Amino acid sequence: MVNLIRRWVDRGQPDADARSWRTAHHSTTGAAHLRSGAPCQDAGTAEVLDEGAWAFVVVADGHGSDHCFRSDRGAAFAVAAARQVVASFHRELRQVGGTPTIKTLADLWDTEARRLVPSWRYLVHADLVDNPPRLADLDREPGLRRFLDKVVGEGRHDRNYQTYLQLHWFAEYAGKRRDLAPERLGPLPLPSDPTWDVATLGGWQARAYGTTLLAVLVGPTSVHWLRIGDGAMLRFVDGRAQRLVEPPAEAFANETPSLCDDDADRRLVVDTDPLAESDLPSALLVTTDGLPNSYPSEAEFLHFCDDLVVRARRGDDVAEGLTRWLPELSRRGSGDDMTVALAWVGGGRGDHVAEPVRAAPVRSEAPAVEQPVVEEPPDDRPGGAMHEVVEEERAPGEPDESTPGESAPGESALGEPTSEESSPAESAPESEGNECERDADSGRAAQQ
Repeated sequence: MVNLIRRWVDRGQPDADARSWRTAHHSTTGAAHLRSGAPCQDAGTAEVLDEGAWAFVVVADGHGSDHCFRSDRGAAFAVAAARQVVASFHRELRQVGGTPTIKTLADLWDTEARRLVPSWRYLVHADLVDNPPRLADLDREPGLRRFLDKVVGEGRHDRNYQTYLQLHWFAEYAGKRRDLAPERLGPLPLPSDPTWDVATLGGWQARAYGTTLLAVLVGPTSVHWLRIGDGAMLRFVDGRAQRLVEPPAEAFANETPSLCDDDADRRLVVDTDPLAESDLPSALLVTTDGLPNSYPSEAEFLHFCDDLVVRARRGDDVAEGLTRWLPELSRRGSGDDMTVALAWVGGGRGDHVAEPVRAAPVRSEAPAVEQPVVEEPPDDRPGGAMHEVVEEERAPGEPDESTPGESAPGESALGEPTSEESSPAESAPESEGNECERDADSGRAAQQ
C-alpha cells in the first residue's frame, strides 16, 4: 500500500489493478470550412467499457478534395466501423476467460481489426444504395455539385458525359438493391472485382467517402491501436506526451493512406503493446491533423496536449473547454476541421459509457457533428497562447479571466511568461488536411 501511494504521488498514476479511465472528445468545423460553407468532415468518439477498466479513443478525418464529396459521411462511418471492431474484440475476449496472454490479446485484436475495412465498405455501400447521388439533388448535396463542377472544369467533354451517365446508371443499380437484406448487400465491391461493371458504374464510389482513421484501445495489461492515414496518436507517461506511433511516411508529401484506397486492407496498420508497470500511461490522445498543423512546432503542439491532460486529471471540464479552444486554434492556425479524443486515468468529468454495438451494420445517415459558434477568443487555452492575442484592457486591480487562484496557462505563478509567444499565423496558408488528391490513374484511387 505504501508503494502504491508513493507511486501515485510521484508519478501521478495508480497501479494497473486500480486504474479507472475517463474520456472526453469533441469535433469542430474548421475556419476555412465555415467560410466556404462546407460541413465538418471530421468525426470521433471516446468511450469507456467495464466501468472504466477499458477505454477507447477514435478520430477520423474525411478528405477535403472535391472528389471526396461525401467524406463527412465516410468519417462518421469509419468511427462506427471502429466501434464495431472494439465491441467485437471485447465480446470475444470475454469468451476467452481467465487472464489472457499478450499473444492471445494481440492475435484477437489483429483478427478483429482486419474487419474494419470490409465493415466501412459495407456502410458506404448501404448509404450509396439508400441515397444514391442524383443530379436532381444538387441543391441538397453541395458536395456533389462541387465534384461535378471540378469534372466540368477539367475540360474533358468525354469524361463529363461519362460521369453523368455513371451517376444515372448507378441510381438504377441502387434502385434494384434497396430492398436487399443487409447480409445480402455486402461491402462495396472493388473496381477490380469481376462482379462490378466499372465501365458502366465507374469507380468513384469509395473515393467519394474517403477518410483516415486512428483508434486506440487500452485495458488493464495492454494497449491496442490501428491506423490508416495521418493524425497524431499520443500516450502520456510520467506526465509527458510521447508518440504512440509516428505518422505514415506519405503524410509528409501531403498524401496519406485512406480507407477509400483499393488496397486499404494492406495499408491498415495494426499493433498491440503490453503495458509494463514502469510505463503505464496516465492518458491517451488521438487527434486529426488539423490540430498539430496549427502549431509552428512539434514541441508547442505537445505542450498543448500535456496541459490538456493535466487539466483533465485535476477535474477541469475539458470537454466543454474543447468546444471553445478548437475553433479558435483552427481560426489562428490551419483553418482545418479538428477532432480530439482523450482518455485519462484519475479524477475529472467525462465517462462516455460505450453503448451496445450491433454486430451487423445498419443503414443510416452520417450523424451531424456539432458546430459551435465562438464569439470571442478563449484566453484559457491549454499550453498558453499559441499565437499573439490582443488582450482587452482591464481596470486597475481587476482580475484576469484565468482559473481562480491560478496563473494563466503558459505563465509562472508570478505571472511571468514561461516561454515566448509565437507570431500571428493569420497569414499562414489554410490546410484542408492531407486530401485525397491522387489522380484516378495512380493505382490507389478508383478509376473514373
